[in-house]
Amino acid sequence: MKDFGLNKDVIVEVKGTQHVGDMSDTMEVVTPGTYNYKNGVCYVIYEEYNDETKAPIKNMIKIYDDKIELVKRGEYNVNMMFSYEKENLAYYNTPFGQILIGIATEFMEIRGDETEVVLDIKYKLTMNGEYASDNEILITIKN
Repeated sequence: MKDFGLNKDVIVEVKGTQHVGDMSDTMEVVTPGTYNYKNGVCYVIYEEYNDETKAPIKNMIKIYDDKIELVKRGEYNVNMMFSYEKENLAYYNTPFGQILIGIATEFMEIRGDETEVVLDIKYKLTMNGEYASDNEILITIKN
């Protein structure tokens, strides 16, 4: 992955939509973050807060040439890998136990320049081997 050349201090906008049958649920977060480039990987780090408990969730996005990794740490922990290779499996750790999730990336686009980087991801989610939802994540990182 090339270095997009963003400033170290950035604004991270995340819009996630989950579709289950005829119903959709969207969440949006706008928060400060940091951007770094090291050894061919772009790193974006930011915090968000659980809507119910207000507990912090530390997030790290790793942008590679052919995949995007989203790591979440807090009350809920997960490493989500988005790539076209195969369905990626991960354990979603919650205060109530562990759930095996599957992520089948259907669309992924990484575009940007020195002022803005956009990550556009569409994927199917399974939980413990059963279809759960269709999902979209649009992440915008900007100076």
